[in-house]
Order: sequence, then C-alpha cells, then structure tokens
Amino acid sequence: MGSALSSRYRRLGSSRQSEMELLEKTYTITKPGEDPGQGGGGPVQVTYPALEEGTPTEPLINAWNEALKDQGYDFTSNILGGPKTIGTRAYTAATDPDSHSRSSTSTYAQEKRSNLRIITGATVRKIPFNPELERSDRPNPRAVATGVEAELDAQIVSISTEKDVILAAGAFHTPKILELSGVGQKDRLTELGIPVVMDLPGVGENVQNHVWSISPTPLKVEGVQPGIKTLAFTHLDKDEQGNLISDDPNDQTSDRVIKSILRNPDNASACLALSAMPGGVALLVAISSFPFSRGSCHCSSANIDAKPTVDPQFFANELDIETMARHVQNLYKLSNAPTFQDIIQPLEVPQLETIKSTLRGGSALATHHSCGTAAMLPREAGGVVNENLRVYGTKNVRVVDASVFIPHANPMSTVYAVAEKAVDMMNEPDVSEY
Repeated sequence: MGSALSSRYRRLGSSRQSEMELLEKTYTITKPGEDPGQGGGGPVQVTYPALEEGTPTEPLINAWNEALKDQGYDFTSNILGGPKTIGTRAYTAATDPDSHSRSSTSTYAQEKRSNLRIITGATVRKIPFNPELERSDRPNPRAVATGVEAELDAQIVSISTEKDVILAAGAFHTPKILELSGVGQKDRLTELGIPVVMDLPGVGENVQNHVWSISPTPLKVEGVQPGIKTLAFTHLDKDEQGNLISDDPNDQTSDRVIKSILRNPDNASACLALSAMPGGVALLVAISSFPFSRGSCHCSSANIDAKPTVDPQFFANELDIETMARHVQNLYKLSNAPTFQDIIQPLEVPQLETIKSTLRGGSALATHHSCGTAAMLPREAGGVVNENLRVYGTKNVRVVDASVFIPHANPMSTVYAVAEKAVDMMNEPDVSEY
C-alpha cells in the first residue's frame, strides 16, 4: 500500500500496524510447496505464479535480484513491504492455487448474507437528494441522499434508503454519477442542464495514472513461460534527483505530499518488472509511481448513456518526463549487469534527451491504474471526500473505490483495504464540519 496511503490513514486515526491488519484481512497467500489455503485467512487467494524452483524462470529471478542487490536493493519476502516500499519482490497474483483462475471476481460475495442483494444488469442513473438541505447545529448545511435511481430491464426503478449510499463505480464512473446527481462544479453542471445540488469543484479532477515504458530484448534462456516474472521498487538517488523535486511555493497540496515521498530514500518512485513474451523475448518495464500531472474525467452530457470525457494529461508536468526518463535509463543500465550476461541481450544505454523524445513520441503507455477523481483531500484543496470517505456537503454519500487515493503501484490491494476500513467507519460518528 505504501507510505502515501499511510499518511492518509494516519489522518483517519489508524496506525501503521492497523493498516497492515486491514490488508492482511483481505487475503490468504499460498507459497510454493505449501498446501493451498495456508497463510493469512482472508478471502482473496494470492499465489506466486513465477516462483518455482528448478524451472527455467529461476535463473531470471536470481539474476534480477542479484543485479539490483548490487545497486542497494534487498529482496523482501513480505508482500506488504514493511516500513519500506523499495526493494525486489516476488511477483504475486490473485489466483486460486487449486483452479489457477482469478480469485478476486466474486470472493467477497460468495458467502450467503441475509443483508446483501446483488442486482445485475442495472445502470445507475443518479443519486436523488432531498430538495431541502439538512440544517442542524453544523456550520454548513448538507444534502441528504434518499436512495438510488437506476435503469433495470428498460424501466426506471428507485431504491430508497435512510442510511448511507456508497459509491464504488471506479475512478471514471464515480465522478460521472456524482455529476449526474448534481454534485460537482456548478458552472459545468449548469452548462449540461443538470440541477446543482452541491457545488463541489473537485469532482472529476485530479485524475492520475501510472505511465509505463516497455523495452524488449532477446531472452537467452529457453523454456520460460510468458508472463511477469519478478518486480523491483526503486528510487532516484540525490544526484539523479538534483533540483527536480525541490519545494516550490506554487506547489499544490498533493505536489508537496508527493515530493516529500520521493525525497525519502526508503520510498519508491518507480516499479520495475521483468517479463517474458512468446518467441524468446524479455520485456524490461519501468512504471512511474507518483506522477505529478493531473487530468480530469467529467460528464460529456446529461444523458446517462454518454461516456465520460477523460483527459489524462500525461506528461503535462515536466517533472514526470524528467523522472521517468531517468528510471528508463537506469533500466537500460541494469540490462548490462554481469549477472544478466547469460540471461538477456544487454541494451545500449541512450542519452536522457533521446529517451525523453521517445517517451513523448508514444513509447510511454497508460496502465489501468486510474485513480484520484474523488480525492481524499481538504475541500479547499480540491478534495471530494473527507477522512470518513463522506462526500463533502452531503450527509450520507460515501465513496469506496480507487477515486479517493493515489497508490505507488497496482491499486487492487489498496481498494480492498479501503473497503475494509469503510466497514469500520460505518459504525463511527462523522464529526467533520462538512
């Protein structure tokens, strides 16, 4: 989960230990040689698909770990990372050790629960709100959601509630539903003809996604099955950073947070991976961990069937191209390590300007890690949800998905952790002023 979310959970009153407990509640890990089912005890099954001794993959992983150890990155067997996010790790996946198929699709819904009903084939149209704002002893009035309006079997249905409405539609559709419901930037909603319930300019802003660069090279080891083989989380040293991430008085709140993370030598600024492809090809992958560029995702129309307009703004901030180029160059250098001599064909190391030009020209690709569109930030800093995941200006709407955070790598486990934390929050009083 990393230290970025750590700081947010500490604002929620959690400790590092309780963060780990939240994550450990979500999974059961089966290590090579163990019987399936041993490990943590959570519902999501986690395995090591590439970590099998005596296979053609083993020399790749050993060479990778040794090359990175020479650069100061130790191997850790703790998939949660412990107090550091840097180091080499074995690749893990949410696959069932018995069936070898993904275990994350319906794991949480398999248990029979009398208070759970799943309706499939429905499209949420909006969250209706009481036309009268709640005015209590709080300094700010709040909008009260009365349920959910959805389309099911070509009919409009209303589902009423006196409790919380929980949004978990993902980084693109959560802001869409909020805007269709009248919660968002006032002028934008008015232009679309959507009645304004709550002026909240941060909705749909702050889109962030990890960008990756893939460098293919011939693989000298035969018999390696395709797929990701091993990972490493690395950072730029002080010489490489230079003045790139020094503080600027014009920095936004999130920029200051990210810069403080990147200056910490125990925190990663990139994820590196070694993968294999059919035909004897190895892929060296570099993924930026904390981009500074911010995009947006907004309703394109008041029509619920219209797709939202997404503008990712990749490399809009020059810091992203500068740091990404350095990580890619380091990956090229890594391919020339002595331990890789019999594993892969080394890559010629290009100049930084050449790498930057190549990245701008289209070699940089988007991952599927979009997040941040309903950010947990102060309202005045563009935030959408408070420390209890409640949407500012509402009494009973919460967001529980990747919209609220920025992870340093794949967000899946963090989504589970946020959901586990939300369970605890449901029974806690919300004392925030919004």
